[in-house]
Amino acid sequence: MRRQNPPHFSFMFLKKLYRHNKWLFLLMILFITGQLFINFKRGMVVSPFYHYGMYSEVMKPNLVYGVYEVEVDKVLLQANNFSAQQWDKIILPIKYFHALDSMNLLYQTDVKRLMSALNLKTDDRKFILPCNAKLFYKQYKNYLIHILDAKIDTLDISYRMYSFTGNRLKPTTQVSSLAQLCK
Repeated sequence: MRRQNPPHFSFMFLKKLYRHNKWLFLLMILFITGQLFINFKRGMVVSPFYHYGMYSEVMKPNLVYGVYEVEVDKVLLQANNFSAQQWDKIILPIKYFHALDSMNLLYQTDVKRLMSALNLKTDDRKFILPCNAKLFYKQYKNYLIHILDAKIDTLDISYRMYSFTGNRLKPTTQVSSLAQLCK
């Protein structure tokens, strides 16, 4: 007995869906049409429609990378000695401290203006975060003691630029201290 090739599955599914529920069928057709349109436009993305080829381009490495370096008792902490969660706990407070200027600028340029437009009172003391490197060192050192579960005598934090040459990252002489990160 000769086997017949069944009709294409998606058309069979759509036929059954049309017989079962015409509104759901219409919704499915609209979704398919939207997905085809997004794929045709290449690069336009509107949820829930995504262009599945959008990340297919080769990503080239940057020429320069900035890296936070934490030195505890003259020993440079290395990310590979910690779990990803532990390393995040070590580095993220420094990143947030480094971002204080841009967060304060965002408040000054956008948030304050929008709040004024909505006739809401703004109190800069509640929104502007001071950039105090000495206070950050003190608090961060106590915080790091709990993460590392060790006594810390000396702590040094810096932001070093690394250049990508060949297939390796090499440290440059461009280094900023913690006090220089947030002015």
